[in-house]
Amino acid sequence: MTAVLLTYDLKTPGQKYEKLYEKLKSMGAWAHVMDSTWIITGASITSQTVFDAAREIVDDNDLVLATDFDLRGMKGWLREQTWTWVRDVA
Repeated sequence: MTAVLLTYDLKTPGQKYEKLYEKLKSMGAWAHVMDSTWIITGASITSQTVFDAAREIVDDNDLVLATDFDLRGMKGWLREQTWTWVRDVA
């Protein structure tokens, strides 16, 4: 399964988080793993499609990184529900 890791830093106060969240949730299976970090999976998901979707919403001075991601190589301390999601989609 293709997975993309998206992380961002929205610089301006009053950012459009809800609009960004709605867009990301509509793209495929997702996990909001940290405040500004998501993992999105799906057959047609690429780092480019996720970046383009985020780019439509964020401001020019915001920082955004979308990269291909291998769920099988994940290590770290995350909420148990995140690890359950990873096991289910990997």
